[in-house]
Amino acid sequence: SCFMNGHSNDVVIRPAATLYDGEMIYGFLDDNKFDPVTGEGHVLLLPRSYIKDNLGEFYVAELMPRPGNGWPILVGCGRVSAYEWEGERIAELGSIVTDRLYRGWGIGSRLVDHGKTIACQTGHDELYALVDKTDPLLIEFYENNGFEFVDGRPIPKIKRDCEACPLYEKLCKEATYAAKLVVPQPELLMPGSYRSSLNGSAHSGLPEMRAVQ
Repeated sequence: SCFMNGHSNDVVIRPAATLYDGEMIYGFLDDNKFDPVTGEGHVLLLPRSYIKDNLGEFYVAELMPRPGNGWPILVGCGRVSAYEWEGERIAELGSIVTDRLYRGWGIGSRLVDHGKTIACQTGHDELYALVDKTDPLLIEFYENNGFEFVDGRPIPKIKRDCEACPLYEKLCKEATYAAKLVVPQPELLMPGSYRSSLNGSAHSGLPEMRAVQ
């Protein structure tokens, strides 16, 4: 394929902003959803209604064309959900998917880094992710991107959501991983609530924040 010789520097990570973005995100998740029969797939297929109502949680990877050579192409997506649970502020990374045609470019790591940046800029010192504990390549990917194993069962808020899933008791493959983050100084944090900040374009050009290795 002529698309296989690119580089992640040709890709821009930006907030999801349109209905088209939402449909593409749904397509990415659908193509990579976990199938309890075959065991294939690694992401939770979220309903279209959730994506539409919470579009501000999502961001997309966009391959920029060469000048005069067509339109940008969406090649991946990610999501950071931030909430409070029993007095604890939690940031959860999810929906990390790269289009199959563009894997090997480093886009997945760019998507994870962007999620870390969002979590940092909203004052979180840790970013959680649910990782398929039966997939060594996926575990290696997250560990190479600064995540460490936390628990075989998810943290309380995520655990509550998981327990509502019919796969939880017998077929759940998820383990909780977390990345420690360096939180910026207060004057550098995003103002306002997480949701209001992500509904705009506030995280489109955030500076990179590093994880504690």
